[in-house]
Amino acid sequence: MRQIPIAAIMPVITVLLFWTFLPSTFAVNDSADYFAYYAPMAHGLLQGKALDDLGPNALAVPPGYTTCLTLVFLAAQTLNIPEALALHLFTLLCLCTASMLLYSIAHDIWGPTFSLAASGFFAAHPFVLWLTKQPNSETAFLAVLALSFLL
Repeated sequence: MRQIPIAAIMPVITVLLFWTFLPSTFAVNDSADYFAYYAPMAHGLLQGKALDDLGPNALAVPPGYTTCLTLVFLAAQTLNIPEALALHLFTLLCLCTASMLLYSIAHDIWGPTFSLAASGFFAAHPFVLWLTKQPNSETAFLAVLALSFLL
């Protein structure tokens, strides 16, 4: 059971190292969906508007990630922290949750040693790390995907 905290800390350290050593030319947020759909809709929901009042784009994408962003932005306002920091913390939380759920799945199948390796390989996978460099809906739902396999 001592490996569960390691499975939670490992993704944080891995992502923080990735963010630290990522060249600034690659660290640019180039997510068109975030700027065109998700962030404006989340801010609109924070202002009390309904989804159908936010224009045609609001109904073009599923509302799950928008709802998550609304809660992240609300937490940022409540805690008086920058939205970018809140988004980074949300990304780390989602990745830690996915990593711990993957650890639980692998532990049921292979035992403690290989489960820690599976969690570590997941946290250090280039595709997963690349998703953490900017707000991506995929990052938030990695934990939901892992939970669906666990159930």
